[in-house]
Amino acid sequence: MVLLLFAFQWDPLSIGAGADTPGRGGVYSGGIGGVYYNPGGTGLMESMEIMGMHTELDFGTSYNFFCVVIPFKGLNAGFYFSQIGTGDIPVTEAGDTMPGADYPEVVYMGTASFRASAYSITLSRRWRDKGFGLNFKFLEMKMYSYYGSGFSMDAGFFYRKQRKFLGVSIKDGLNTGMKWNTGLKETILPEFRFDSGYRILENVGVFNNGVLISGGISRIYRVHFDFDRFLNLDKPIYHAGIEVNPDGVLSMRAGVESASDDIRGRWNVCFGLGVRSEHLYINYAFTTKQEIRGNHNISMGYRW
Repeated sequence: MVLLLFAFQWDPLSIGAGADTPGRGGVYSGGIGGVYYNPGGTGLMESMEIMGMHTELDFGTSYNFFCVVIPFKGLNAGFYFSQIGTGDIPVTEAGDTMPGADYPEVVYMGTASFRASAYSITLSRRWRDKGFGLNFKFLEMKMYSYYGSGFSMDAGFFYRKQRKFLGVSIKDGLNTGMKWNTGLKETILPEFRFDSGYRILENVGVFNNGVLISGGISRIYRVHFDFDRFLNLDKPIYHAGIEVNPDGVLSMRAGVESASDDIRGRWNVCFGLGVRSEHLYINYAFTTKQEIRGNHNISMGYRW
């Protein structure tokens, strides 16, 4: 039961890509993380890049993400793999009532684990200062002896020029849902995202690279089966963040995002640090979550 609630009341693959975006409160500002957040953002990349991320969660659960983007002439191609999973969890059931007691005997049935994975191919291209892209995803979940899978597609647009950026994307806009070996079909909910930002104070005092002020909004949409129509049942989630990169090497980030619809009036707080050289970079972010205690995100990447 705990696994069922964890898997379906909170999207297990919603942690994201890279530790820079979570550190800004969930605002995507461009780059390789677009394979997850907005495929249009990868259309503006000009060099090959790889990135990996690891996150430790509650209940012995971990999340791993790996992606690569390779620019070609006129078309950029990318791939990502993400997986969240638990270790072995004891499975028990109630047996016969124990002699002289009012409670049943606990029967050990072995162990089980939970795993959710996503495999995605990204195709994107650039037109002047704009990027357009599509993600084609295969999703699968395994829980004890139950297995489900489905296909999905994302679409995105990203614009960046000088100090400003703007991105719009729809995740899981077209999908087959999750089909389980029990005959059950779970709905995959589409999500709309809007991200924007502006860099201020460039070449002012210690702010050689300026200060990035960013904000965004995301919203999940549900299908109301009773009336067979498309209805919006969730409030938007708001994102806001700031990033300072005074010397081009060290980045400091902070942000907030509103909590989910069932926890009104509460905000998640995020902060992060990053270090980069000409080719290599490492990012860290800590994000509080109302659904879980919080999580530490660590990512590392290399660009050619």
